[in-house]
Amino acid sequence: MMMTIAVTLALIGGFYWATFLNKEAKDERGAQIQGKASSVVLMIFIIGFTVITISNLFSPFTNAQFQNALSLCFSLVIITNALSIMYYKKNLICNKKGHLIYWMAFLIGACNGDYVNFLCT
Repeated sequence: MMMTIAVTLALIGGFYWATFLNKEAKDERGAQIQGKASSVVLMIFIIGFTVITISNLFSPFTNAQFQNALSLCFSLVIITNALSIMYYKKNLICNKKGHLIYWMAFLIGACNGDYVNFLCT
C-alpha cells in the first residue's frame, strides 16, 4: 500500500518536474529554481542512501526489502524535487530564507496570506 502511494506521488512529481522543464526552466529564473531544488534533492538522496546502508549493516535486508527501500528512496527524491520546485517557484515568503514558517505556510497553502505576513513580522 505504501509503495503504491509512493510510486503514485513520484509519478505526479515527475510529471510536474517535466512540465516545469518544458515551460519555465528555459530562462535565468528557471535555472536558479532548478539549481536550488537540485541542492535539496542531493541532500535527500545522500541522507536516504546513508539510512538504507546503515540499516542494512545492522539488520541485513532481504532482496525484496532492499528493493522496496531503494524504491522508496528514489520516490522520495522525485517527490522532494517537485516540492522544492514548487517552493522556490513561489519564492520565499517574507523574504526570510530558511525560515521554518516558510515550509509550514507552504505546506498548509497559506502562501502570501495575511496569516503568514503576520507570522513573519
